[in-house]
Amino acid sequence: MLRCHRPPAPAALDARANDLTEAFITKRQADPRHDFRWPQDLYEIVHAALAQMTDERCAYCDGDLRPAPVRAEIDHFQPKSRPDFHRLVCAWSNLFLVCSPCNNVKGSNWSPDLLKPDDPLYAFHRYFDYDFQRDELRPNPGAAIDDQRRAQTTIDLLGLNDDRQPASRRRARAAMARPGYNLRDAPYRYLIPLSSS
Repeated sequence: MLRCHRPPAPAALDARANDLTEAFITKRQADPRHDFRWPQDLYEIVHAALAQMTDERCAYCDGDLRPAPVRAEIDHFQPKSRPDFHRLVCAWSNLFLVCSPCNNVKGSNWSPDLLKPDDPLYAFHRYFDYDFQRDELRPNPGAAIDDQRRAQTTIDLLGLNDDRQPASRRRARAAMARPGYNLRDAPYRYLIPLSSS
């Protein structure tokens, strides 16, 4: 997870967010199983804006979203399925573009300790360290206890060390070590300073 800078919300989202939110809340009150669906035109606009925000990487694992088999999805950081977050269903500040595996692992999980990649105070190395033997993320042992707890919560809730992640990072590190590899194309960009040192 790398820090990203959130630009202003797309105008189309601003124009329609209130109506879509009210409609979702009304339908959800009538049927607790009702799930929010983006209007296709708005989905494409929001999807494109979020992809630009993260340079077409997953906001959570930083995996590349450009290869064809990878499916990018809009995630509600504070889950839209929880009644206390229903009003955030179209809130620009609550939306991230993520890979489908990260979205599936996170699901409706949330904690106030979960790190948010667009938080101005967030920095990868403040919270995380990299285990080269296992290709896993771990809490930075030099971080404050609260920061270590938040890092571990984030690793657990987002599945950042689930089976696919270490293998993907291992492949990325091998690719970055090849002569002529363009580091601008690299997934897991937090590994770049580690790979080039």
